[in-house]
Amino acid sequence: MPWMQWRWITRERAESVRRHVRQPSTEPWIRASFIWAPRAAVCAVILGLAVLAGYAFGFEPLWRPVPDGPATHPMTAVTVILIGLSALLARPRRPSNVSALLAVLAGSIAAARLVTIALGRDDVFQLWSPFSHTLSVADLNGERISMGLRASVMIVLLAVALCLIWARRPFASQIFVILAAYPPIFTMIGYAYGIVDLRGVLSLTTLTAGLLCIAAVLGRTTHRAPLRSLLAADSSGQIFRFQLFVLVGICFILGLIATRSGFEVPAKILSVGAAIIVLAIILVLANAAHRSQQLERLRSHKRKPAARSPLLLELERAAELGQMFLLYQPQVNLAAGRPIGAEVLMRWRHPIRGLISPTEFIPLAESSGLIHGLGLWALEEACGQAARWRSGAMSKAKIAVNVSPIQLRQPGFADAVRQIALGAGLNLNRLILEITESAMVPSNGDGLLVLAQLRESGVRIAIDDFGTGYSSLSYLRDLPSDDLKIDQSFVRDVPGDPRAEAIARAIVAVGKSLGHQILAEGIETREQAEFLKSIGCDKGQGYLFAHPMRADELEAWAEAASVIDSGPTR
Repeated sequence: MPWMQWRWITRERAESVRRHVRQPSTEPWIRASFIWAPRAAVCAVILGLAVLAGYAFGFEPLWRPVPDGPATHPMTAVTVILIGLSALLARPRRPSNVSALLAVLAGSIAAARLVTIALGRDDVFQLWSPFSHTLSVADLNGERISMGLRASVMIVLLAVALCLIWARRPFASQIFVILAAYPPIFTMIGYAYGIVDLRGVLSLTTLTAGLLCIAAVLGRTTHRAPLRSLLAADSSGQIFRFQLFVLVGICFILGLIATRSGFEVPAKILSVGAAIIVLAIILVLANAAHRSQQLERLRSHKRKPAARSPLLLELERAAELGQMFLLYQPQVNLAAGRPIGAEVLMRWRHPIRGLISPTEFIPLAESSGLIHGLGLWALEEACGQAARWRSGAMSKAKIAVNVSPIQLRQPGFADAVRQIALGAGLNLNRLILEITESAMVPSNGDGLLVLAQLRESGVRIAIDDFGTGYSSLSYLRDLPSDDLKIDQSFVRDVPGDPRAEAIARAIVAVGKSLGHQILAEGIETREQAEFLKSIGCDKGQGYLFAHPMRADELEAWAEAASVIDSGPTR
């Protein structure tokens, strides 16, 4: 929904927005990856625990599934468990500190192993490892169990990839996961080509656990390019997957020719390794190139100038000429019946056409880029007005300002908001920024990061018009927010309509369970206010309390006695 026009949006425009915004659920491959990634992580954790149980109870097939074959070191099992838990807790849109901590711990263990390999001090690592007695017995029997170079490198790369997810760098994370896939792929091709004397080959258990961890970590970033382009359901995704299939086939054939050509074993190993390395480089470069093309098309589309309509030319100077003004609609604490804040609504009084609907000038401002200037002007005016309420009923009231998702993509927006509020003398905890849930669905994550930064500085974030967009609980979970606003379409038929009442109760229950304060819009009758208060709604807004009004009128209204008992006010 466009900026600051919840009261004016039409059903036709809402349907248009839904048709033009692609939801993640329409991509079957991406949806499948979201479903299977946590399952792969759980399987990896279970497999690691099974290896440790095998060491604890002396059941060798759990850590050496192939007799006389390579075994899984207990520290490898520990790092697999840590990586699996980290992948299970990883949240691409809301970083998990616990996930990052587990990844750092696993990476530190594997890095310590790499150091001991470089220094030739295997004995130190063996003594430091759990079940060291079992390891010593295996050494005496000539069946040395070691956390090899490839397993250590794989764990380090996966740990780095998980840390990059925490840092919201999905593209770099995908590159490190691709690099981490090299050791298990190398082992699988070695088995497939019949090369039995590969040094540092992974055991079957380590190979399976490694592939599960790779799938779990990679599945957390499939919603972002370049992997998103590879898994797209459209024709471009199909072409890209066909190219990948051809490249894999060519590399496999080249490796097969190299292993059947009569070269010495080291040359065979080098040929197979080189083929896989080339494949990884080609994949990364192809994905990066596709991503660059997509971004360039997006930039070129944004650079296209908007049509210079006469209304746009007038809009450019509307604020300067004093034609733009703000109205304030009170927000009321339903339990106490007193004003606790106000929502800011922008209006344009044209000298000839009179009041122009926000549905007409807000989309024009967004498409032309004028929304940045208008938005900052409205924010500055609202913060200045709130700061001037130093005494009386509005002295501690919060001020709610609608924000366009286009503004969130503007570099330095978070700093600009903080500077404007603090420059006006307004405490940041009195400022609320409202953003519609559906507007964040196509976001690439930058808008979420800006909201998280503002929230950390004390600004409250409200999800506006909840229920009219996609109402995805996963987006509600991941959006950094404090308040949830129930759309007036759900308030209109309560009480009296059992279905409407059930929906209202469900929204309040979900919001409360996530720690949100609940505000209902469009309250017009006392019965609606009483019902919403009875189901746990915290705040209300609507014509029952007051219509939008100017700042001086709002201040006088707030000083009046009993808000609910006073009835409608114009």
